[in-house]
Amino acid sequence: MGSLEQFYDDTMNVSISHDYIPKDNIVFIESKEALDDMNECVHKASYSQNSISKFVSNITDIPGYVGQRQVNMAKILSKMTSRCIESLALGKASVQGDNVMVGTDHPQSLDNYIIWIDVCNFVDNQQNIEKCMTFTSFHEHIRDVKLLTSTVAACATGEGNIQLFTLRDNQSIKHMNQIKQAHSTYIRELSYNEYSPNMVVSGGYDGFLKLWDLSKDDGCLIDVCDISDVVSSTRWNQHKSGSVISVTADNGKLYMFDTRESLKSAFHSVKFQKQDLFTHEWINDNCLLAGYGDGEIRTLDLRMTNQCCTSSTIDPFVEGIGSIEYCRNTNAYVVSGYTDFTVWRHDLESQSASVWSHGKPGTLVSQNNAAYSTSATFWRNNWVVATDSVGSLSLYSQGFY
Repeated sequence: MGSLEQFYDDTMNVSISHDYIPKDNIVFIESKEALDDMNECVHKASYSQNSISKFVSNITDIPGYVGQRQVNMAKILSKMTSRCIESLALGKASVQGDNVMVGTDHPQSLDNYIIWIDVCNFVDNQQNIEKCMTFTSFHEHIRDVKLLTSTVAACATGEGNIQLFTLRDNQSIKHMNQIKQAHSTYIRELSYNEYSPNMVVSGGYDGFLKLWDLSKDDGCLIDVCDISDVVSSTRWNQHKSGSVISVTADNGKLYMFDTRESLKSAFHSVKFQKQDLFTHEWINDNCLLAGYGDGEIRTLDLRMTNQCCTSSTIDPFVEGIGSIEYCRNTNAYVVSGYTDFTVWRHDLESQSASVWSHGKPGTLVSQNNAAYSTSATFWRNNWVVATDSVGSLSLYSQGFY
């Protein structure tokens, strides 16, 4: 099979207020070149100082979203395949340009799907979803999807493989290549370097963090690190040159690695007594958000060695946080998981964050199905693309502008 690099060449032509600071931080630092890089902006631009020191989670008078389009993908695929599909466990969507890709996560089924949607035609031109999408069935269930370009995607599967797909002429999805047994069991998450999309990091339930170069045939394993616990989330710090990877583990640890050096040793690590640290997201060069299984959000400033948690709150709608995504163009972030999603606006001047909207207006809704979850990501800065574990795909206009 051809390398991914060839495809790149082709495609490029409740009033709640819980503002407190937990006291369980223990920080370990190993000084290396990347730690110096991380601190270089401390006394420079004010942007790097714009963290979140206060959360305002009063939900009695929030702006809310201004428009919505929703479809039941199970019904759509039933119609298009002439099969009875009662429900689809949709994972988190991935967005590049106006293309959205999402996979299904049914471990016991051989009929999982990968779905590609042109959301521009779906939203702007008000076309039926059937005219704006293409799909293919796949025998492995999809744990995570990342669109590396608008037509090339990497998919992490429950079998521990990384599968590569491409969209051909906006009409068909073709399987390109695979890395078999990238991990020994479920892959939890993939992330890629925006500066070099072929550089992908994966983390799994097997406790390993792995760095890949997908431009090589069959993938090239660059480096590996044994985290010795379930890897819950991986990120590239895109605010820098793209060399820093951050990783969280279910046991409450945060690690940072410099890809210019070996992944065998983290140059910065933080150990929290609190476990179920399921996700994190960078705000700027030095500050990030951490999300927990009980709905807590923490702001971490990694320039602070003794007390890096500067503020904390409980999300008023998301009972268990599985994902946080920050949009740098609107200074907003979306939190998703069990059993809703919440959009927050970050005010850089006051260094505060306020609830803007959520997926189920009016009340806090607890689903009867304990396995019910939602995932959300931004599209065009002003929209949220939300998927859930029963097959709904929804788009919400936030009215930021």
